[in-house]
Amino acid sequence: MAHLSNTMTRIADEESGAAQASLDPLPPVGSSVTFRLRGRDFRNGADTFAAIVTRQHLDKGTIDVVVVLDADDFMSQKEIPRETEESGWGWSPVAGGDSDALAALERFKDELGAVLFGSHAKVEESVYDVLIDFEERIAALEAKPPAKTKRKYTRRAKG
Repeated sequence: MAHLSNTMTRIADEESGAAQASLDPLPPVGSSVTFRLRGRDFRNGADTFAAIVTRQHLDKGTIDVVVVLDADDFMSQKEIPRETEESGWGWSPVAGGDSDALAALERFKDELGAVLFGSHAKVEESVYDVLIDFEERIAALEAKPPAKTKRKYTRRAKG
């Protein structure tokens, strides 16, 4: 009987996503993932489809997706866990997809910063903040009346 209880607990954890919640971050809303149907379900001769993330359930480690089955055939799936080998259904990241592209972009930005700035400290201040400060300084200088100076010599009268 304990074996049945352990199996049911494992299945419930897989379906709720509790086992996967701590592994990897969930894909952001609007990103692409791959969705695999349950068991031996097939639609149009396939069991794997493109999907778009519509909501994250961070507490459960699941996502809601809109699955694109065909050009005019969509379905919405709620609280989908990450695909595991045991369950064989769920979502998985797209190879070379959004998360890989974002990670590559961040690596490129870091490398470019190292080449451009070398060992200089990274400035956290926005260039716009610097420009606003500069404009305020110029406005303050323009608002001051010119300082009066004493003349050292006077003009001679022509005559």
